[in-house]
Amino acid sequence: MQIWVEIKRLPRRISNLTWSELRSITNSSAAKMTVLIPVIGYLIIFNQHIVQYLNIIKQVGGEELPGEPHASSRLLLVYLGLTVVAIGAALYQLFCPPDVKHYGDTNAYVGGVTQTIREYRMREIEKRLRDSIFADRLMHVRDMYNGIKPELTFGPEEKAEINNGVLHLYFEFLNKEYASIRFIAAWAFTTGFAILAIPSAGVIVRVLWQVLKTARRDPTSFF
Repeated sequence: MQIWVEIKRLPRRISNLTWSELRSITNSSAAKMTVLIPVIGYLIIFNQHIVQYLNIIKQVGGEELPGEPHASSRLLLVYLGLTVVAIGAALYQLFCPPDVKHYGDTNAYVGGVTQTIREYRMREIEKRLRDSIFADRLMHVRDMYNGIKPELTFGPEEKAEINNGVLHLYFEFLNKEYASIRFIAAWAFTTGFAILAIPSAGVIVRVLWQVLKTARRDPTSFF
């Protein structure tokens, strides 16, 4: 039952992936290999002379026309899947905030910038937060110590604690920036990897079928 609940939640989960979550996907080997796929497809996969030379021509659908070779349907699926993944990777590279891209998570970000960030930069950060849906949460962070003593009497430790909270909030703000782009990138990755899984699943099914046939015909061949 819990599995079905998680499956139902999956589309919403994918749609709400943050930049740091997409970062882990973009750093995968499959995503890194997609950058030049459109160019490779144009120069190699759809080059009739190379296709003939490599002997990878197969019928895609209907009758194969003489003199007009086509790449195999499985190869086309791989090309399409990698191209869609490349779209997701390109959107990530273009729109993911540099701080999220570099640090990856909030603790690494806060730890990396706390010692070097200056007051004017903190003011810029707070202005961006005040102009966003995080404004109320920013006020909550700023007011943490107001019930204890006036802000003008805050010492270095209190100011450092408040700045720490502001930086954590700012990273969350960056991590959820450009919601529509994140949505497209997340579904590009999901769709691309799903397409790539089709030929892989086909190979697995054929291998299993061959194993079963061999097991019925000659079980001793496995030993």
